Amino acid sequence: MYTNKKNNNFGFTLLETIVAVAILVTAIIGPFSLASQSINAQGRAKNNLIAANLAQEGLELFRNYRANNILKMLNDANNTGNAPDYSLWLVGADACRAASGGGIDAFTYIQFPHNSSIVDLHGCASLESCTLYLNDNGVYRHNPSGIGGIPTKFHRTITIQEITINTEIKVTATVWWSDSLGTDSFSVSTHLMNW
Repeated sequence: MYTNKKNNNFGFTLLETIVAVAILVTAIIGPFSLASQSINAQGRAKNNLIAANLAQEGLELFRNYRANNILKMLNDANNTGNAPDYSLWLVGADACRAASGGGIDAFTYIQFPHNSSIVDLHGCASLESCTLYLNDNGVYRHNPSGIGGIPTKFHRTITIQEITINTEIKVTATVWWSDSLGTDSFSVSTHLMNW
């Protein structure tokens, strides 16, 4: 008797093909997903680092502003022979007392003690009024008068809260930004005295 065996090895069945494609897709999508998450994390870390430095810079600039006011006050008292008026240590910083805060940058507000006038810090009625601009030298600054620079996604405000009248304040620098991952902020605070 002769048995006729059929050879059924013509190739992959549909089920085998679907399983193979699923394994291949999983093997490809995994690394792409990981790469995408890594790029997003890198962008968030970069923005956090820039914001932390801008917030710290805001505190340092306000510290200098306060020191210049005090030096001017002491210099004026020395020149007139009068006692120093310690209520003047925050002259020009009224905008920072508001809930919306004020803006400060090195190019506009840092003065030398021998200057006869104190520049008022500008108020931040909205985040857009405290946008930071990147100038040609790679320095971030506020642009209240519309002078040069490329607008960035970062906004910085300085707020002050009086702890002890004419003696101690709490200064908070907050940087906000928005990007494809949403809106975020970074704040840092310190206490300053009228020394």
